[in-house]
Amino acid sequence: MAFENGVYTAPDLDPNHSGLFSIVKPENHSATANDERWVRGYSQEFDAEPKAIRNLDVTDNTAVEVYSTANKPDRFIELDPFFIEVEDLDSTFGLLGQDRFGRVLKQLDAATQKAVEKELWDGEITIAESLSNPYLTKAASVTTLNSGTAMSAALALAAVEHDARNVSPTGEQPIIHMTADVASVLGTKLQFDKDNDVLVTRLGTKVVIGAGYSGNGPVGATGAAATITNKWIYATGAMAIHLGNPEVVNDSLAQGYDVSGNANDMRIKAFRTASVLFDTSIHLAARVDLSA
Repeated sequence: MAFENGVYTAPDLDPNHSGLFSIVKPENHSATANDERWVRGYSQEFDAEPKAIRNLDVTDNTAVEVYSTANKPDRFIELDPFFIEVEDLDSTFGLLGQDRFGRVLKQLDAATQKAVEKELWDGEITIAESLSNPYLTKAASVTTLNSGTAMSAALALAAVEHDARNVSPTGEQPIIHMTADVASVLGTKLQFDKDNDVLVTRLGTKVVIGAGYSGNGPVGATGAAATITNKWIYATGAMAIHLGNPEVVNDSLAQGYDVSGNANDMRIKAFRTASVLFDTSIHLAARVDLSA
């Protein structure tokens, strides 16, 4: 590709500031053998659910139940990571000294947050492969508020903030997940915490506004499909994210040559392993009518 005029380098990629990684800082793993064992699957421990919590008087005559469960609490969940791949298609002709591998790695780094958010919300890899990973729209673990009847954005936010603290055995602070249009409608009900560089509600609950969030409701629920006026918000417990070392697939630029296209193009790919999870002792959904 010939250039008659000057060429300026691309501006820096700037991923969504209010996305998942603003709230949950990923654990980045190295490429060493010991540090990559989680790629084959791993167990995550949780301690947010005791068998029972009671208030007792000094003589132990009166007991008031704060929380109890009939089942043995789950201490571990089993998780299987997925892979994020970025493919860059470019001409074999170009600027001398252009770092094609560096560009695809930069694209992968910028795209990782959105890709993780997409799997967290809809769990498409998890569903297709029948995995046990948690995801926001998972009907088996989510509790739908107000019987799935749509509420205004303000009322839906109030409902998930209240019920999240109520259902949590230890009264934990939840994390709330929503799409950008819901956040825009909520306006000043969301605030920017300058000290921690995150979005929060007026009660200090952390809010994720994911670029990869679809706004869909629990699988199989009435009105689950997101539309311009129909969206869902979720509340979850504590979260963790694991990211593998980014790697370029191509051994050389020549290996990326697109033989089938025969158009002097090359495909350069980079990938990394990823896993996202949350404590399902808090997992609530509320349907939002954005026109209300």
